[in-house]
Amino acid sequence: MVAVIINDRSFQIPHAITAIQALWYTGERPVHGIGCLGGSCGACVFSYRVGTDPAIKTGLACQTLVEEGMQFSFTPQPGKPGAAYILDDLLPAKEQLAKFYPEARRCTNCMACNWVCPQGIDARAMVRRAAAGDFANSAERYTTCIMCGLCQTVCDVGIAPQRVGLFAHRAVARTMEIPAQLAARIEEIQAGRYEAEWAGVQ
Repeated sequence: MVAVIINDRSFQIPHAITAIQALWYTGERPVHGIGCLGGSCGACVFSYRVGTDPAIKTGLACQTLVEEGMQFSFTPQPGKPGAAYILDDLLPAKEQLAKFYPEARRCTNCMACNWVCPQGIDARAMVRRAAAGDFANSAERYTTCIMCGLCQTVCDVGIAPQRVGLFAHRAVARTMEIPAQLAARIEEIQAGRYEAEWAGVQ
């Protein structure tokens, strides 16, 4: 057993379990069907420190094992909603990014977003490339993002790197040529070729 503090309450928790499992061990009711428990959905962001170390660390509670003297609490998702835009109108141009996420141009190169990213994404470069109009480069860096929002939480100038990356990714995809095989399958679906099969499944 290890001694931990969760939300200012002390508990004895079995060692070698994750922080999210520790939370359930204390009697918190697990909610089934919400969260992947595998580091893919970004829904269990939390902050913690260990022992007398003053450093506050962040991570995903489903991946981080409890330690003796660990103190932690769960971090709420950033409250600021993403910008609303029409996908069909997106173009990979920095003027479009400036319209919906003008704060992206205020990046101070502090690297805080990189330090907290559980996926090891160079979020700083992702934002700066998008702000410079290099959406393809930015979108490529975004591919492993799980939208946990930790980068947004620590940004001093209010940038949401995960949303900037998603915008770049969508803008690039909007202008890509659809592969011939995919286009043919879409046409088949629209023509109703598979309706009988779907009816059988239902």
